[in-house]
Amino acid sequence: MSRHTNTVHVGSRGNLPDAAAQAAAGRALAMAADAKAGQVVLVLISGGGSALLPLPALPLTLEDKIATIKIMTAAG
Repeated sequence: MSRHTNTVHVGSRGNLPDAAAQAAAGRALAMAADAKAGQVVLVLISGGGSALLPLPALPLTLEDKIATIKIMTAAG
């Protein structure tokens, strides 16, 4: 069994998702998948969840998500 107690994974350092944020999202998903019945998984996301914890479903890519965010931001 993998231990993830008191682990901090820093995601994107800007307003757009990046590879570090995608890796952190993958680790958060793995922690949830590793949880046993009765265990609590607590994930704290402070502002900008789409940038901090991006994990696009296939066939979408991180680049697709970034492009979509840029279009939406430009549209106001």
